[in-house]
Amino acid sequence: MYIIIVGIDPVSIKLIEKLSKKHDVVVIDADEKKCEEIYTNTGVTVINDDATKLDVLQDAGITKAAVVFSTLENDNKNIIISMIAKKFGVPKVVSRLENDEFEDVYKMLDVAAIEYNDILFSEFYLTVEHPKIAKIISLKKDIFLFELNILRHSKIKNMRIDELTELKKFPKDIVFCSFLRKEGLFEIKHDTRILEGDVIFIMCSPASKKLFEKML
Repeated sequence: MYIIIVGIDPVSIKLIEKLSKKHDVVVIDADEKKCEEIYTNTGVTVINDDATKLDVLQDAGITKAAVVFSTLENDNKNIIISMIAKKFGVPKVVSRLENDEFEDVYKMLDVAAIEYNDILFSEFYLTVEHPKIAKIISLKKDIFLFELNILRHSKIKNMRIDELTELKKFPKDIVFCSFLRKEGLFEIKHDTRILEGDVIFIMCSPASKKLFEKML
């Protein structure tokens, strides 16, 4: 998979190191020193320039990119980069969200916006490497509603809910709410079997979500 990552910071460095092991990764950043360091440490292709410029993104290969991550601290720049990526038909565009006021803008652009917090890296990484767990809404402090899409390579595919919850590593505070199939929305029962293509809705804390990710 061809991936463009804009911005070099502690979170994106983790992303670069992880994804470059299995994918073609190109990194863009305006800081020359950061570019030199990431190239030395990872060997990925690095472009030292401003990613809000159209020609820079074209040089980075945006026409063949499967994913574009924009991790800059500036929402305006992230939005510009996201707009260009969408214009070129990039299938998946993910952006760091600094100010909640811009959340609706990202929604209009159909861009996945992720807040900068302690689970930012896993949120970014999930969009590429794992069955998608997307945060839908905050229900109360430390409890969120998540959407889990079961893909072909999922380790929990074809398992029953009761089989899954009996596993030693399964976080006990996860609550299965419902699941969506082509036929409609259904209540989850103990004997419900998880199938490829299912969309499962769960409630849990970010900490439990992290543990659950490792099982996927």
